[in-house]
Amino acid sequence: MLGIKFTVFIFFAVILMGLVMGAIGNLIKFESKGLANPLQKAEIATDPVCGMSVDTEKGL
Repeated sequence: MLGIKFTVFIFFAVILMGLVMGAIGNLIKFESKGLANPLQKAEIATDPVCGMSVDTEKGL
């Protein structure tokens, strides 16, 4: 195989890469434009059992 040193290097490199990408992702800000809202004309109700928002116009 490739050896224990390489395995340890890859282990810490992946952790460091995840931390860096997470920090970069937290710095990026954007506003959601809500593109589905103008197109969605359905009435929304709240399910009494689980509390989910459900579309009353769509049947099974």
